Amino acid sequence: MPAFCELADQLRTTGAPAPLVEAARAAAEDELRHAVIAAGVTATLGGRAVSLEPPALDRRPAAAGAAGLARLAAESWLDGCLGEGAAAACLAAEAEQARSPELGRAQRAIAADEARHAQLAWDVLAWTLSVGEADLRRALKSAVATDRVAEPGPADADLAHLGCLPPEQRQRIAREVQETAGKRLEALTRR
Repeated sequence: MPAFCELADQLRTTGAPAPLVEAARAAAEDELRHAVIAAGVTATLGGRAVSLEPPALDRRPAAAGAAGLARLAAESWLDGCLGEGAAAACLAAEAEQARSPELGRAQRAIAADEARHAQLAWDVLAWTLSVGEADLRRALKSAVATDRVAEPGPADADLAHLGCLPPEQRQRIAREVQETAGKRLEALTRR
């Protein structure tokens, strides 16, 4: 949630169109809802109440001008196009495997939101490319060169019955998202 509040501030500072700013604010609200959904599912499956702490609201100050556009482009690529895209794909796959109907519904709902957040990142990226200069493309090229697919951690067999994907499958999905996103970015930067 704080990341999307920061994104809304950064978009406003760089003069982004109002619909992008509003979409970032809506995504922050989605993240709060995700926390409530996850707590509800956890409480149901765990058989006891779960408490939520308020989100931290510490944010970086927004950057203006070319530096702000470069930040938007790089972070939209890494956190949105790749991160949110992989999260959406993994959650959708997990929803199909979940044995609990409540968990499957929650995962499908959050996956849809994460897919919308990934699309927001693509929209922000397209906007930055439409208004940015050559230094923006250099910053984006540097971000693209960063390999964001994390190595899988140890598998937790206790979570498989809940539909949680093994780390190797999450990594494979993230690499597929990265490959598809790379092709989409190539097409976007040729315009």
